[in-house]
Amino acid sequence: MAKTNKQTRKPELFIPAIIFLSLVSFVRVWSMHGTVWDDNAWLMSIYATDGLDGFLNSGFTEMRRVPLGVFLYSLFWLYKNTELYYVVWHSLNTLTQIGGPLLLYATCLRLFGNKLLAFFIAASLAVLYLDQTLPYASAINYRLGLLLGIFSFYATVRALQGDRPFLMLGASLISAAIAYTVFMEAVIALEPGRFAVTLYVLNQKTELKKWNLFRTAFLKWLPFLAISVPYALYKLMYNSYGIYAGIYDPDYLFLLDIERIIDVLAYIFLIQWVIFLDHLSSVSPWSIMFGIVGLIALTALLPPKIKSNDRFSLLTAGTMKSSTRSADQMRAKYALYIGLVLMVFPLMFFQFFRRPITWGIFSSHGTIAQFGYAVTVGSMLFMLFGRSAKYSPLRLRVFCGATAVFFSLAIFFNNLSLDLYQESHRQQQTFWKRFTTRFPTLPENATFLFDIRDKTLYNPMYYYYYEFMMNMLYAESGRPEDFRQYQITTFHELYWQNKIKNDEQLHGLTFTRNSMWGKDQVDPGKFIWVYYDRDQLLVNDEILEKYPESPYRHFLNKPVPVPLHVLKTYLFRHKVLGDT
Repeated sequence: MAKTNKQTRKPELFIPAIIFLSLVSFVRVWSMHGTVWDDNAWLMSIYATDGLDGFLNSGFTEMRRVPLGVFLYSLFWLYKNTELYYVVWHSLNTLTQIGGPLLLYATCLRLFGNKLLAFFIAASLAVLYLDQTLPYASAINYRLGLLLGIFSFYATVRALQGDRPFLMLGASLISAAIAYTVFMEAVIALEPGRFAVTLYVLNQKTELKKWNLFRTAFLKWLPFLAISVPYALYKLMYNSYGIYAGIYDPDYLFLLDIERIIDVLAYIFLIQWVIFLDHLSSVSPWSIMFGIVGLIALTALLPPKIKSNDRFSLLTAGTMKSSTRSADQMRAKYALYIGLVLMVFPLMFFQFFRRPITWGIFSSHGTIAQFGYAVTVGSMLFMLFGRSAKYSPLRLRVFCGATAVFFSLAIFFNNLSLDLYQESHRQQQTFWKRFTTRFPTLPENATFLFDIRDKTLYNPMYYYYYEFMMNMLYAESGRPEDFRQYQITTFHELYWQNKIKNDEQLHGLTFTRNSMWGKDQVDPGKFIWVYYDRDQLLVNDEILEKYPESPYRHFLNKPVPVPLHVLKTYLFRHKVLGDT
C-alpha cells in the first residue's frame, strides 16, 4: 500500500531547535536568586513606602512612567510578601526568551516563505543576545516590550496577507500600544520597520508600482501612526522632573557624537565577548557543557536541513509567487534591508534621548534593536549559505561548521554572562556575612562610606545598590517609615560625582545628594569608613594603619565603633543571607 504524505513527511526540527537554542542559552537564569543594580532601589521603595502611591512617587511619577511603575510594583511586591517572586520573574524571562524567537520564526516564515531563512533569523535572536541583563529584574520591561513588538509585526503580516485581517489588525494595534505605553517607549522606533514590511508584502502580493505602492502602504500604516505619534509627542513635551529631571532630554546633534557612535558599533560587533574574556576564571562547567552541547546539536542539524533547503521550496501562503534560487536570495536581501531599518531606528532612539548603548547594565538599551539585529544577521547567514552552495559542497560544509561554531560560542558567552552575575552575587553574600559578623548591631542612624573592591565585573558602585541590603539586614520593624535607618555613600560616588581629583578637596566637604527620598545631606566627617577586598574588611583607623596613603586618610583617625552587645531580632535577614 502506498504511503500517505503524512506517513512520509519528515518531522520538522526547526521549531524544537529554536526552543533548544533558547534554553541552552538562558535556562540557567532559574538559578539566580539575587538582586542587582536598580532592583535594589525599587525593592527599597517597596519596603520603605506604604502601597502603590508611595512606590510610584519614589521615581515612576517623576519619570512619567506610571503604567510601568504599576507593573513593577506588582512584581516586586511578590518579593516582600510571598515566596513566588523568583518563580514569576523567571517564568516571564523564559516566556520572552522562547516566545520571541518562535514568534520571529513564524513572522519571517510568512514574510519570506523559506524555513531555513526564518530559522537563521530566529536562531540569531535566540543566541546572539545583545542584551546581557537577564538576571536584572528591572529590565524585564524591555524584553516584554520586544515580545509584544514582534507579536504586533506577526499580526500585521497576517492582516496584510488577508488572514483574518480585521482581527489581526486589532491585535497588532493593541499589542503595539501596550508595548510602548506600558513597557518600553522605544518600541515606537520599530514603526519605520513596519512600514518597510508593509511595502514588501504589498510588493509581493499586488502589482502596484512606485507612487501607488507607497501611497497604499502609507494608508495601511496610518493606524499605527495615529496611536504612536501622539504618544511620542507627549513624551517629548512632558519631560521627566524631580530626581529624574534632564535624564531623558533630547540630543538633536547625537549623530555628531563620534564616541557614542563608536560605542554602538562596538556593541553591535559583540564587544561584550571581548570583555568577558578577561573573566574566564569565573566560567562554570555548565557554560562549557552547554556550549559543547550546542555545537554538537547544530553540527547534526545544519547539514541535512541545508541540503533539504537546496531545493528552495517555499511554504505555500497563498500570496507568494513560485520560488527559484535567485528569488530566495532576493528575499534574503529584502530581509536584510528590513532588518537594518528595524535595528538602526531603535538604536538612534536611545542615542537621541542620551541613553548609552554598551555592555553591562546599559546593554538593555539595545534590547528593542535585537529584533532588527536578528533579521540582519540571519539574512546575511542565509546569503552566505547561498554563495557557499553555489560554488562547491566543500564550501557548504565549511559554512555549516562555521555557523555551528559561531552559534555555540554565543551560547557559551550567554552562559558566561550568567556566571559573572553568579560570581557577583557570591561576592556580595561573602561581604555581607563578613560585615554582619563584624557588626552584629549598628549605631543608631549610622552613615557609611563603602570602598568595595571585590573585582567582579558587576561590582556595585552606587549607594542604592547597598542601602537596600544594609537596611534589610538590620531591620527591626516592618513599618515602612522605620525601614531606611542607615545610609551609605560609595567611594565611586564620593570621588566621581563630586569631581574629586586630590585629597585636599575632601577637607570640609559636605554635599547634597538627590535620592528617591528627597535631598540627602552627606557629611564625610560623620562616615564610618569601610574598606573591603576579598582578603579583608577594615574600618576607620584600621584602614589608615594598613594603607597610610589612603586617598581619604584625613577622615580615618577615629576608632572602630564598638557594637552594642544587645540581643536583637532582625526581621528580614533571612531574605539576604538565607537561613544560614
